[in-house]
Amino acid sequence: MSIVYASIFIVFHSKGSSLQNRIRTFSYALLFDNVQFLGEEFSERFFFYSLMKRCFGLNYVNYSGEELEKALGKGMPDYYLRHRNRIFVFECKDVQMAAKIKLSGDYETIKKTIFEKYVTNSKGHAKGVGQLANVIVEKLPSILREVDKSAPNSVIFVYPVIVYFDDCFDVEGPNYLLNKEFQRIISEKRVTADYEVKDVVMVNIEQLMRLENFFAAEKLDLAYLINSYIEYKEEFELNQVFPFNKYIFQEARKVGYELKKTRWFDEVFENLKIMDRKGL
Repeated sequence: MSIVYASIFIVFHSKGSSLQNRIRTFSYALLFDNVQFLGEEFSERFFFYSLMKRCFGLNYVNYSGEELEKALGKGMPDYYLRHRNRIFVFECKDVQMAAKIKLSGDYETIKKTIFEKYVTNSKGHAKGVGQLANVIVEKLPSILREVDKSAPNSVIFVYPVIVYFDDCFDVEGPNYLLNKEFQRIISEKRVTADYEVKDVVMVNIEQLMRLENFFAAEKLDLAYLINSYIEYKEEFELNQVFPFNKYIFQEARKVGYELKKTRWFDEVFENLKIMDRKGL
């Protein structure tokens, strides 16, 4: 789980505390990853939606999963972005891998757990890349036909993205395994010739938080990052397991990213002072 994300959640739920106590809580949260009480409603909806708006709201056509469900019913992506003929469909997963699984050292056990959380769960329900494949084949046509009606009629490039919260998925391997499984699933479905579906990429929610200023200012372009990452993977066999999350960090450094607070950090702090003055 993103520690910075956890700290923000803790601060805004510390009602009745003084500003000093909230700042102290904020600092403790940066040290201790004590976030088992985080819920889907906050993480996968409110927090994720607001982050996507800050990153891409000015320069992309964008719809939250909630907005799409109100218009078209269940089975929608968690978020939808479009820039010209490039469409991005997102699944946001605030799921954790148990410590005993992480530390088991058993490849098959770890792979099985990853697939249960990001492909198909124990009840046979599609998750993660399974959901993305279903969205692309079954839901995207209706989104373009009934909601995003201004999309061009040319070939659509579709970029499936998993946003995750557990830092254990930062390592080499998970993105490679899930993309391989996604390609198998999508190859068995009837995808319209109007779509060119790209590889699945995985990005940590905290990475998006760090880089939100760069996405908002268009110093980083999501389609370019994914396309160049795919090219990078094809250069050498070992590159195939390199995580997209690490790749975009490297690319961000090239355009001036440093480990500094984002614009929203200042907004959070100002809101804390306002809440303190109002006694909230």
